[in-house]
Amino acid sequence: MAVRRNSSRYSSGYRGYSATERHTYVDGNTVRRVDTLPRRREEERRREEERRKRLIRRRILQQPVQMPGMDRVSVLFVAAAVAVTLYVCFTYIQTQNQVYEQKNQVVQMEYSIASQKEGNADAYQEILDSVDLSEVYDKATGKLGMVQARDNQIHTYKSKKSDTVKQYGVIPEVR
Repeated sequence: MAVRRNSSRYSSGYRGYSATERHTYVDGNTVRRVDTLPRRREEERRREEERRKRLIRRRILQQPVQMPGMDRVSVLFVAAAVAVTLYVCFTYIQTQNQVYEQKNQVVQMEYSIASQKEGNADAYQEILDSVDLSEVYDKATGKLGMVQARDNQIHTYKSKKSDTVKQYGVIPEVR
């Protein structure tokens, strides 16, 4: 049931009605939507804001990422620290390699010394085996005219430095 208000009929008794309110229909006992236009504006504003957010996201994704708190000084400091660390690691590995090589050289030298000692011992034994002391005694006493030393001709000396004594002068006779 629709009722139309006539502006001339109610104009004298009511104050404060605007011209748009005078020519409106009243449909039953429900109130009509008064704020339909502001809702459209809010929806348009929300759509515009979502569109702006999407644009901002696209721009952010297209821009290179910058880490917060990493300025040029920090990057240079980290790069210098990495360079120093790499230098120390390289030097350590090089030193380890030198130690390994020196150990190998020591082992080779020890092997060489051991083989030389063995060769010297074999040669010395060969020399000892080749000398016949009875033959030397016969040649010394027979051909060269040497005589065996007597007990009073043997003098012993104590040397603190070595086990051999060299004679640089005449040894006095002791009676």
